[in-house]
Amino acid sequence: MEPSLLHTGAGPPQEAAAAVVLDDLRLSAVIARLCDGFGKYRLAELYSAPLTDPAQIAYRREVAAELGGGELRAAAWAYVRGLAEVEELLKLAANSDSPASGDAWFAAAAQRFLEVLRDFAAALEPARAEGLSRLQEHLQRLLTAPELAALEEAAGLLVEVDRLDFAFLVQGDRVLVQPRSSAPDLDRAILETFSRFQGGKAPEIAPRRRGREVNHVEAMIVERVARLFPDLFGRLRRFREQNRGFVAPWFNEVARELVFYLRYLDLLDELGLPHAFAEFGDGAGFSLNNVWEMALALDKGGEVVANDVELRPGERALVITGPNQGGKTTLARAIGQVFYLARLGLPVPAAAARLPLLERIFTVFETGESGEAPTSKLEAELMQLRAVLPAADERSLVILNEVFSSTTYADALELAGRVYRRLTGQGATAVWVTFLDELTTLPGAVSMVAEVDPKDPSVRTFRVVRRPADGRAYARSLARKYRLTYDEIKERLS
Repeated sequence: MEPSLLHTGAGPPQEAAAAVVLDDLRLSAVIARLCDGFGKYRLAELYSAPLTDPAQIAYRREVAAELGGGELRAAAWAYVRGLAEVEELLKLAANSDSPASGDAWFAAAAQRFLEVLRDFAAALEPARAEGLSRLQEHLQRLLTAPELAALEEAAGLLVEVDRLDFAFLVQGDRVLVQPRSSAPDLDRAILETFSRFQGGKAPEIAPRRRGREVNHVEAMIVERVARLFPDLFGRLRRFREQNRGFVAPWFNEVARELVFYLRYLDLLDELGLPHAFAEFGDGAGFSLNNVWEMALALDKGGEVVANDVELRPGERALVITGPNQGGKTTLARAIGQVFYLARLGLPVPAAAARLPLLERIFTVFETGESGEAPTSKLEAELMQLRAVLPAADERSLVILNEVFSSTTYADALELAGRVYRRLTGQGATAVWVTFLDELTTLPGAVSMVAEVDPKDPSVRTFRVVRRPADGRAYARSLARKYRLTYDEIKERLS
């Protein structure tokens, strides 16, 4: 069985994450960045399918950890790019106007393919991760198998091609090719003619760089060269006919799986922010140290504020309150991203993370009001909750963001209380961003508050800390800052 870098071959099938969850957590923006320029590898399919099997996640973590090293990562990229070069050479062979030239390109592709496999197999020798060591062993077996051993002939054929000695003359639309021994020595004639002008150093002229494509004149020359050396070009043709399809689909699948890791690891390095592999623990609760939100980091060039989060055993929900634009939703998204990316077996955006292996993530985010929408904002949110609540259990993380903000405070509090008790009663872990301070007093709730500058409440620090909610104090501070207290307004009106 051909090894994979993504799974051991066992375990339950993966299910694609819901698009709404990826959008709400802004993971769709992260995935789009990872896929940019690498469309042929279909990376979105891989980034959109988190795992549920702890053994499979551990398998990936080992691979990602070893690929994080500079030398092995460079070797992996060399394999990916080398295989792309082989693909380019094979396209040249297939599309060449000159059959003889196409045969030579095919031999060049075979030679390059062997070089790429040998170099990567050698680079993988020190690897200890199960996925990488299995890959190395399989590559070594393939390199000694008859199918790939037959490609060795390509190197010798190309050496003979390089040693061909001939001359050609182009006159209008006619091309004359002949052995050099029977052709006039034009080099000597030119040197003799211009020898009288010698005396200074001739300027060096750099050759003009061009692609590998053969134009129609060159194609005519190659075909006539092939007639001059029928034995060599006959062997090139036979080599091509006997070795068609030497790049089996599995080699490209290995490249795809490598790019899955490499693009993500390179992106983390580009951002330069703390990251680590999540540790999975038993029981409820989780702790995150210096957690940050990836999509925001991409938008801000890595300039983000990180926060610490902890939900202890016996606690069921984080209830995040505080002023608008204070970082509440950003933190909720960051928590969801950690849980999601940990199940991909990749490092998470936090300096340290310990969490339970929750199999499902649900999101219920505030919906926008639209005159064209067939339902009201509140009705749309209730419909989302109707789909989420029956499925949310002890294996679920539910992230709610500013739901019920379109109704009255009393109704919002009543609805939120019912949803909260349903979720926690079913054992779900919840992260709830809300304007309802009273939710922080419900059983199992932990209050976190987005802070402002104590000297100027209008300035957001984007720090979110664990402490009792005090939203009304922020309102009073802002009212005083802008002279909007009851007494000040009354004074102005009088």
